[in-house]
Amino acid sequence: MINLGNNLKKIRESSELSQEIIASKLGVSRQAISQWEHGLTYPDIKNLVRLTQIFCCDINELLF
Repeated sequence: MINLGNNLKKIRESSELSQEIIASKLGVSRQAISQWEHGLTYPDIKNLVRLTQIFCCDINELLF
């Protein structure tokens, strides 16, 4: 089961980064990050890969 929203929020908060900072790094809105964290929408594959680079994590850490 994909658990992107919860995992993204936990990783982002543990990295002490705001939604605004992540949004800026990805070139998306803060609202997009919020929607991802609440499971309302999902990032495209390009942004998913970029998230792993920002957080220096494996894609499985974000998804599962």
